[in-house]
Amino acid sequence: MDKIYRNFIHRCSVYQGKVDILRFNRIEYDEWTHAKLTEGLMSDLWQNWCLFCRNLIHKSCRGAVCADTTVFGPRVTQYGNSWQRLGYEAKNINGTIKNNGHNSFLIRYEPTWGDIDKIVNIITHLNPKNKNCLLAAFGMGLKDINYLQLARNACAHKNVETIEELINKTKLFYDVTTLKKPSDFAWSLKKGTHSFAFYTWLYEMRIIAKNAILTC
Repeated sequence: MDKIYRNFIHRCSVYQGKVDILRFNRIEYDEWTHAKLTEGLMSDLWQNWCLFCRNLIHKSCRGAVCADTTVFGPRVTQYGNSWQRLGYEAKNINGTIKNNGHNSFLIRYEPTWGDIDKIVNIITHLNPKNKNCLLAAFGMGLKDINYLQLARNACAHKNVETIEELINKTKLFYDVTTLKKPSDFAWSLKKGTHSFAFYTWLYEMRIIAKNAILTC
């Protein structure tokens, strides 16, 4: 668990450095370049989060050592804990799960591991031995990461509807009065704070990650 966590935190530090560069050197970029760099950074940050969640769940199901040095074994199952099996079960928790359904499972069919609203159900279904710790971490109510997912998707599908959805779902929590394109949201201030969305996402990711590896 420690290696997965340290690698993730290192990547978060790298991304925060890139956010700082874009923020403090804004005047050096034209609007198009700044928007494209922002979109790329949003996408990288989201993919890094999803990869951490995937690695965390896989490691949890196979057994690991927690931050408090507690050792726990793999989940008990007759079908194994291969990435194919875990991805197959996670993807089909609301459907029919077959004994051999994972044999032809492809990575592109995996669920969105970083989706905060879905991962709790995935953890409950897969039932790793550190389930309680994972559920406590992902159930803390830190939901702003979902807005990163929403904004990233809007960047990939730019139209009036996606931008309107982004504004409607975030306007109670962020100042989006001047939002003209999806990437602008990354630089929106969270209401009641002086924190841009970028920094809020990084903060929540670090908090969840730290608590997810504490114990079993």
